[in-house]
Amino acid sequence: MPTEARPVLNPVLSFKRDPRLVGVTGRSAEESQIVVQRLEDQKVKLSGQILGLENQTTRQHAGKLLVAIRMFDDSLAPTYEPESIFREPLGSELVAPIEGGYLAQVDRRALTNLSKIVRKGATTDVRVTVSRIKEITTQTESDVLRGRTVQSLWERAIHEDRGRVFTLWLAPYRENMARSEVATQIGEFAEAQDIYSLADLVSITREQGSDADQLLAAV
Repeated sequence: MPTEARPVLNPVLSFKRDPRLVGVTGRSAEESQIVVQRLEDQKVKLSGQILGLENQTTRQHAGKLLVAIRMFDDSLAPTYEPESIFREPLGSELVAPIEGGYLAQVDRRALTNLSKIVRKGATTDVRVTVSRIKEITTQTESDVLRGRTVQSLWERAIHEDRGRVFTLWLAPYRENMARSEVATQIGEFAEAQDIYSLADLVSITREQGSDADQLLAAV
């Protein structure tokens, strides 16, 4: 079984479902779900935060940004998943759950329209969503590291002749061109010998209580 001292590296698994929280289907938004006392304030705050994303010149690929959507504590249930604003036809879509909310891929060209929808949207589902979102910001280092520091991760990592060993998780873009840009950047790091592959490392572990044919391989 993997431990903190010897974690499994690069597990060979293929997850077939989108990394999304399961939403509640067959249920329409209702007026009673709108948090009226904060709706107007959130319209102003969130529309401004979305427009502010236009000034982001870093951490984007193929014109796409990864945006952290923080929900209020009373709005973390799947019922309030903010799909009325973050969906593909609007140039934005949810890609993964994160602590306290969701991660979305947003096209920079869609920001002005999204801001307008947040500020002036009159439909019930949009108003419910706006009253339930606490803030919309770019993904931070803390989001990626889950509150840990680079130094603490480095100190805890496995030692190897050329440095330390880490499992690398690529930014979860849905856009193919954005994914290609991320892969190209990783390739540049490798060419500069800032990172190395551990292709020669193979480890097989079995989780406690698993069946005989349930093995986890690391390469």
